[in-house]
Amino acid sequence: MKSLLAVLVSSFTFISSCNNKTTADKGHKIVTQIIIKEANTTPTVDIKNFTLITNNVKADSTEAIEILKVKRNWPLAMQRKDSALFESILAKDFTFHAGYEFYANRTDYISNRITGTWTIDTVRYHNLVLQFFGTTALLTYYNTLNGTDSVGRPDVEHYWWADIYTKENGQWKILAAHEIDARIDYTNKK
Repeated sequence: MKSLLAVLVSSFTFISSCNNKTTADKGHKIVTQIIIKEANTTPTVDIKNFTLITNNVKADSTEAIEILKVKRNWPLAMQRKDSALFESILAKDFTFHAGYEFYANRTDYISNRITGTWTIDTVRYHNLVLQFFGTTALLTYYNTLNGTDSVGRPDVEHYWWADIYTKENGQWKILAAHEIDARIDYTNKK
């Protein structure tokens, strides 16, 4: 876990310092920042595009598309409360940390998500940035969720996240999710 956090911290530093579309240091490969448009075929999960930071555009673009399919399925699993879909996208060593919530294993996380009394109607993603580190990838983003809380009050939730992806049995899976910040606005409708 310490190595994942080290990757996370160093990635934030790199991502925040990348102002140009292409950069290179002595002895390092050229790093390119490209924006990839998404098909956005899921009405309740809105991902218009994402930024890929890479030194291998062709290979990483293909892998990035696969990761974004997993990302799109995560809110769908929550909307449907679908344990099989969760099982297909979460790595066996999945961990989750958000505010007061911490799940050290995917079984407890999935149980919490499929029995929750809250709802998620729509999810919109903004500022998605993806970078690869071998067979690990880091995705940072901001998202807004429209739905209801656990007592049925309509709300709009705002989250800033860092997700870590890994290849498991040849498929990209979510290894960890860490909330950076959050805010919930309650609407007056009911």
